[in-house]
Amino acid sequence: MTIVNSRGMVADYAPTSQFWPNETEFACGFYAGALNKYAGLPGAGPTGTPDQVRRFAEEQYIAVYGSDAANQDGGISIPQLHQVLHVAGLHYWDLPIDAGTQRTSDVARVKAALNAGYPVIATVVEASVRDLTGDLPAGSPYEWTPAGTHVITYVGIASNGNLLAVDPANVVGPLQGSNHTRPWPRVYDAGSIDMTYACVVQLVGPDPARPWLAPIPGGDPLAWPAGFNAQQFERRSWVSASQKIQAEDYWNATTAGEIPVGGNAPVTAGIFPAGHAPSYQTGIAQSWQSEYQAGHVWGPPLSYEFASVTWDGKAIVAQMFAGGRCEWDGSAHWYPWQ
Repeated sequence: MTIVNSRGMVADYAPTSQFWPNETEFACGFYAGALNKYAGLPGAGPTGTPDQVRRFAEEQYIAVYGSDAANQDGGISIPQLHQVLHVAGLHYWDLPIDAGTQRTSDVARVKAALNAGYPVIATVVEASVRDLTGDLPAGSPYEWTPAGTHVITYVGIASNGNLLAVDPANVVGPLQGSNHTRPWPRVYDAGSIDMTYACVVQLVGPDPARPWLAPIPGGDPLAWPAGFNAQQFERRSWVSASQKIQAEDYWNATTAGEIPVGGNAPVTAGIFPAGHAPSYQTGIAQSWQSEYQAGHVWGPPLSYEFASVTWDGKAIVAQMFAGGRCEWDGSAHWYPWQ
């Protein structure tokens, strides 16, 4: 069975708008490469921040056009997308898409790739995109009149058979002002979407010698072996429902008002205010749970996650715990207190 996160996605992505003041509005393909470069294991959090996604996309756009100023209206060609994926360290395989149609075989190929655990980057006709997520009226989600093509990443299959996508152009607010993405993933109508190009993407992860996903077995997912699963990682299971509950109790032990004490009223003192425990869904938190499942208890959190650097200047995210600290650079590194 393919492992997905709690939102049905085959990988975790850093929600990032592709629209920034005084910058081009046509960098969608470069953002697709950047988003997949910093994608993380499902449920473990992305391996980069929205700012890192933005910086990589900008660098790749500037490498092609010399500038990413607002007056730049160049998009991305397929060879340019291939180059961005190469620079990002990602492997890909183009799919046999029948451009200009809404053939069910195109969608079937995308779904077969997703079922194997691969995300799929696709170029779509803007006017064919219908957002069915439910937090806005069904139809076009864009702040402009759809007229051209756009690049998105398919990341899963909705329970109703439609496609889940991460789309940095599906935003609220002015394109040259303050805007933000609507919550990801978006549910896009699989019956109306018109793809002009698509490629399967092999996410590699921080260690190219040990890729998260297996090499893509061929250019047509409908011809892959039955039941093929590309995911080369495992998610530990809880020993029991009680173990899961105990882990949550331990995580929340430093949060006021979370844990009843000896049958009395919940405690009112803690490091974190009631209702504001550190997130239990980040990459560090997922690693903490995995460590717990393996019998290594690092104790409750003593801090929220914060940005820092290693002694040699590498950017990391860190968090302090009663039993030590964790540093995240795309994967978790635990260090006991000395």
